[in-house]
Amino acid sequence: MLMSALGQRLTLRFIEFLIKQIFAVLIFIFVSIGLIFFAYLTLLSNQQIHQTAIDNAKSYSQTLSTFRSLYTSEVIVAAEKMASR
Repeated sequence: MLMSALGQRLTLRFIEFLIKQIFAVLIFIFVSIGLIFFAYLTLLSNQQIHQTAIDNAKSYSQTLSTFRSLYTSEVIVAAEKMASR
């Protein structure tokens, strides 16, 4: 019974503290949520930047490969034909 009364008294004190400090508690909650949201968006942004860099590198590599094959098939073959005349 003593623990029950002590527990109730602590609960009441905690509730009174929250009521008296409601503005500070709300500010703490909103700031915490804001920081978590900011950290999450920063993580998403970094992941997006990384993925975009990888996609751009793949596209650049494919473009270079296409250019090399076109150059080889058009320019080099024509140059060899002209040189053999």
